[in-house]
Amino acid sequence: MRWVNKMISVFKKEAEDTEDINSWIFEQDIKQIFMKGYEKKPKTILYVITFFLLLGVFLCCYVYYKSIWKAVVAVFFPVIVGIIAGNVLLKILSWLWKWKIVKMYWPVVVFPMIALIAVILFINNIQLESNLPLQKSDILGFCGDYIVFLGSFYLGYFIYCQDREKRVEEKRSKVRLLLAQVENANTELLRMNRLYRYTKRNQIPEEQVLMQPIPNDPNWMILYLEYESLKGTNSDLKNTLILFFDNIARVNDAIGKGKLETAVKINEQYIEGLMYSTQKYNELEAITCLMGACDDSNFFNTKSWLERKETVDLINELCRKYYLFIEDYIYSWLLKYEKKTTTEEDDLCREVTDWLLNNFPEIQEKIRFPDQKRIISRVVFDCSCKFSQKSKKVDYVWGEYSLKEISAV
Repeated sequence: MRWVNKMISVFKKEAEDTEDINSWIFEQDIKQIFMKGYEKKPKTILYVITFFLLLGVFLCCYVYYKSIWKAVVAVFFPVIVGIIAGNVLLKILSWLWKWKIVKMYWPVVVFPMIALIAVILFINNIQLESNLPLQKSDILGFCGDYIVFLGSFYLGYFIYCQDREKRVEEKRSKVRLLLAQVENANTELLRMNRLYRYTKRNQIPEEQVLMQPIPNDPNWMILYLEYESLKGTNSDLKNTLILFFDNIARVNDAIGKGKLETAVKINEQYIEGLMYSTQKYNELEAITCLMGACDDSNFFNTKSWLERKETVDLINELCRKYYLFIEDYIYSWLLKYEKKTTTEEDDLCREVTDWLLNNFPEIQEKIRFPDQKRIISRVVFDCSCKFSQKSKKVDYVWGEYSLKEISAV
């Protein structure tokens, strides 16, 4: 304990001597995507629809009046009305976009409008070349053909939408199956822990305990690919699920050998590892992502806790404050154990995380729950990634810490 206190005092003095430490910016590997509502997309759609409407009205007025200025005057009034009604229409579009109504049915408005404008331009060009006025029969014939076009287009598009919904629902059913496998496996793992505590409390030998293997589908990756076909590639979620099913496989291997206690310890090590994980998703967040892909309600917040603004700001703040402490602790550790490079057995990142949690009151105030250790693990990881650029003492490459040559001499 005396060695720890002495090292902290040295670290604090070195931190005070560094003037620009608070100016350092630690870039995050996680993409910061913060949704601020649905205003941008509805505004774009509103501008596009307004442009085509005004263009269509202008062409109609130009064909009717045979004068550009009269057409401009005739269009000016709809512009004023459009500006007044813009805010109301924007709110309606925001609601429609939120529930993906605009996203699904925008071709119903845009394509017929483009076709109408193109036909008007074509008719106007023919009329200018022939110098013949339009007949009522021509207008009626055009209206009839356009109505037939609308009917054919709408029928074909709605059939396409129904077929697409059917294919999407088939993919969602497979994602639900994967979600059910994860939840069922967690239930069985919980039952395994209860059975182990019961056998320990009643001193029942392991040989007399009958424990069925945890349900584990080896083809779960096929179900996960259906998720990616719906939501896009997500390597972070995939890695979290790989760790989850790998843990189940190791637990089942111990159960198959009749070693219930070993199986429980393997699962406990997996749960403890989640507390120190620097991955984007933990197990609960992975389940939330799968649930979010099962419908269009957008009820679940699928954003990782580590990529939320308040968490990213906290990580950046702690990186700036404790970079020198982390660097000097790792440097002192390598010198103390006379090592130039750490090995796989040296879980130094976790050791530094626990050291920060146990010795700095500010961190203890911010980290109140076990799963929040991920923040400090992320701080240690981000600072370690900066060693190759900023540190003159230690380096960090592919998960291994090493002394730099200038320090090892």
